[in-house]
Amino acid sequence: MLDVQTQAQQVRYRRLGGRQLRGTLRLQNQVFSSPGLRLTATGGQLSVRGTVDARQPQLLKASTVASCQQVQLDSLFYV
Repeated sequence: MLDVQTQAQQVRYRRLGGRQLRGTLRLQNQVFSSPGLRLTATGGQLSVRGTVDARQPQLLKASTVASCQQVQLDSLFYV
């Protein structure tokens, strides 16, 4: 198992910009998971957890759950 603790002061992906990224990324038995990533953006908090299962070469399974608290969604990708 590979566990990576992540932390970044500033994050930019295309038009998404955020601060204070924190969380864990995990790789175990061809399953990549994020038990909880947090990001501050547009005055609120975003958290994401999910998995990508690549154990079957012909079938890639992905599952994601995201939550937002006081995030200005209309400004999220245009900051």
